[in-house]
Amino acid sequence: MTTATQTPLLPNILAGRIALVTGGGGGIGAGIAAGLAAHGASVVVTGRTESSLREVVHRIEAEGAKAWAYTVDVSDASACADMASRIAAEVGEVYLLVNNAGVIDYASMEDPRIDDVWQRIIDTNLSGPFNMARAFLFQLKATRGSIVNVGSVAGFVSTSNTVGYSASKGGLHMLTVALARELGKDGIRVNTIAPGAINTGMSPSSSDQSRRAALMRRVPLDRIGEPEDLVGPVVFLASPMSAYVTGATLLVDGGYLTS
Repeated sequence: MTTATQTPLLPNILAGRIALVTGGGGGIGAGIAAGLAAHGASVVVTGRTESSLREVVHRIEAEGAKAWAYTVDVSDASACADMASRIAAEVGEVYLLVNNAGVIDYASMEDPRIDDVWQRIIDTNLSGPFNMARAFLFQLKATRGSIVNVGSVAGFVSTSNTVGYSASKGGLHMLTVALARELGKDGIRVNTIAPGAINTGMSPSSSDQSRRAALMRRVPLDRIGEPEDLVGPVVFLASPMSAYVTGATLLVDGGYLTS
């Protein structure tokens, strides 16, 4: 069984860069934010719960890095634009945008909640990254920066009652491709990571032992992923190491999609 690494391999590769992570108050977002800080970035975390964001900022600052917290609902385009202006004035121009904020819910097509579930998921998981990319476009042009969208293997395969979630992640894959095509002329690279099951409160496999056992039969690396497993891929896609990579989706699933 392999294990996640928490050791920065290139601690200064993002030095002098400002990175923003949406959904940064916990789980995958908090793990990515801490990892980016460990690799030299100054980090802005955003989300809807200020107390959680503040905890992440305190942990990053305790390690000697710079961090800031801003509350925003990424489904609100005007709020994203307002926040972008504030960050430019108060922190500086963002070089790396990590669109991580997301929600998941389960509903069949006959579920009376399906309309609300669908709209909430699409608004956050698909419109959210679009809103953020548009809000920070001029900053990313100025820094010739990078966007990393956090997708999912659910954009490639689906399970029961996940029509909204799977559609949102499949759509995010194509949003990445379309933005990469459009923004390449401005020196902006746009890529996606597609995690498999990651050990967070959002993943059903974290607490459901039957789901976990079924999942493990499909994961060649024989473990559930940790948020730290996503740091290396994000750093790679944000850094000069991937200077000729755009429009790509990098699977970070322990081999789940091989079966």
